Amino acid sequence: MKKALIVLTVLLSLFAGVATAATNSGTAVIPFYHASIDPDGNVYQTNISLSNITDKNINVEVILYKKDGTILTDTDNNPYGGTIRGFDLLNYYDNFSDKTLSFTLGPNSSGRFDIYNLEPIEISGIYGYGIIKWTQDSTAVNGLVASGIGYYQINDNIVSLGYSQLAIPINDGLPF
Repeated sequence: MKKALIVLTVLLSLFAGVATAATNSGTAVIPFYHASIDPDGNVYQTNISLSNITDKNINVEVILYKKDGTILTDTDNNPYGGTIRGFDLLNYYDNFSDKTLSFTLGPNSSGRFDIYNLEPIEISGIYGYGIIKWTQDSTAVNGLVASGIGYYQINDNIVSLGYSQLAIPINDGLPF
């Protein structure tokens, strides 16, 4: 009986190890984001694009940290309002206190979210860095490719007078 119990324990341990190995994950850093709008209507906004390079759904969490180290949250749970807008993100949901947003990205698909600010505030606006985390029940080593763009638009509330962009590299453009 004792030997059977030991064999059963070893088998269960091996099975648990295989089950754990079947779930893969990855992490990458968003080195910078910024969003502001000044009283004259000049806008700075950050767009982050993500692509699932696998043939299975990927669960994604994004945590954006503000300049003071606190988590940037968007508690209105409206994908087209507040501080975060999610575009083409399956199951987009952003009413969290421990992360900024969470969503499922379909197989071989892409999605985007924007960090922006609707109300004129101090010139520095909101800025900081972030972390992208993904998990998937598969054996994929890499699951996502991500990139960011920051843009500044000078606007007189009628016609755009100027526009500039800067690249925000995420993981040097490599899959993670």
